[in-house]
Amino acid sequence: GILALAQPGEGLDLDTGTVDTLFADGWLTSVAIGPDGDRLLVQAGPSAFGGVGRTVAEAVTPNDYDGQLYLWTLADGSVEPITRDLAPAVVESRWSRADGAIYARVRDRDRIVVMRRAAGALDWQPLEAGIDAVEHLAVAASAPVVEVAGSSP
Repeated sequence: GILALAQPGEGLDLDTGTVDTLFADGWLTSVAIGPDGDRLLVQAGPSAFGGVGRTVAEAVTPNDYDGQLYLWTLADGSVEPITRDLAPAVVESRWSRADGAIYARVRDRDRIVVMRRAAGALDWQPLEAGIDAVEHLAVAASAPVVEVAGSSP
């Protein structure tokens, strides 16, 4: 995937339609702009960003289908792998503008559950949804409310 970002008045040439490319990697899944507008929440494989999300030895090829989340600070280009030590693979994520928390739908063995990383926290907490396979995750725009839908056997 390729991430091209343009802010109004810079980066995008309206005459030619060209943009500045910030990231070009085959394992990019999704990108969300953070509530502060200064960081991006990137979902990509462990090989992204030079392998900063890897947990296997250098001689071992990581599973790049293992969804990982990264916080990318635009001002200095620093990247923080925020799910590197989280065992479940990230399926999708949302960054709440209301409370600054990051919510992720993750594949944990035979279940798909929701986990939450509070703003400024380093750890992830599971949220009990009462279902085994969360298939839909939505985060309210102006309140710390999460909606899920899914099923159980």
